Amino acid sequence: MQHLLGRARRDTYAVRDDVREYVLERLHDEDVVVVDETGDVKRGTHTVGVQRQC
Repeated sequence: MQHLLGRARRDTYAVRDDVREYVLERLHDEDVVVVDETGDVKRGTHTVGVQRQC
């Protein structure tokens, strides 16, 4: 795993496209799916987006 993540050659755009295709095939629905990859910790009362979304 360390070799794969640290030293192996890979085409990040091809991986992104493959993951996108996989997700669309399995999660395609009329509803909207939003993925939050910002990595912000959601705690406390002052962090942006900490309030529950309806």
